[in-house]
Amino acid sequence: MTRSCPPHDLLMTYAAGTASEGAGLVVATHLALCPCCRAQVNEMEQMGGALLERACGEQPVSQTCREKVMAMLDETTPPPSAITPTETSLCRVLPAPLRDYVGCGLSKVSWKKLTGAIDRIVLKECHEGRAQLMRIKAGSRMPEHGHTGPEYTLVLQGAYRDQGQLYRRGDVSCCSASTIHQPTAEATEDCICLVVTEGKTKPTGLLQRLACMVTGF
Repeated sequence: MTRSCPPHDLLMTYAAGTASEGAGLVVATHLALCPCCRAQVNEMEQMGGALLERACGEQPVSQTCREKVMAMLDETTPPPSAITPTETSLCRVLPAPLRDYVGCGLSKVSWKKLTGAIDRIVLKECHEGRAQLMRIKAGSRMPEHGHTGPEYTLVLQGAYRDQGQLYRRGDVSCCSASTIHQPTAEATEDCICLVVTEGKTKPTGLLQRLACMVTGF
């Protein structure tokens, strides 16, 4: 059972179909692990549908309007992999929405060394931000850093502590641009997370900045 869930406004944005691709991927993956939030989003979608019907009344919807709405829905839905994923140890960790998005079992899906204690798989990168899987060695710390925009982290395996709070499988951490933190993986097992940043990562201190320039963190 998850303890840390996405904020209510993010769930509403997801239900309305207006969440960014990265944030939507985090929420969709969380919903696969959290029955409570899944029920909330279902209720939000039903309420939204009822309000839309009430606002539209009996007025007919033009074909152009219908096509625009369907196009918007297509844009906000993460595209599934065209190849049936094979079962791997990584696949067994990932909930279905993320498993479909990543395309488990493909040769291109492999961990890349970031630091001595951190590996990652970049799922998508653009000027607006980055979505990636990160694996932190048990008991290790991330470099201390801040952000120029929101950061969403969903735990998939193991656990980590950040600013006095423990996050376990299914838990979501939402950090604002003002947050400076240094997550630390629990010593029991390696921690795997889905991390979505909307903006750039800002390392603190000279050594951290130099390290991040080399690694691309």
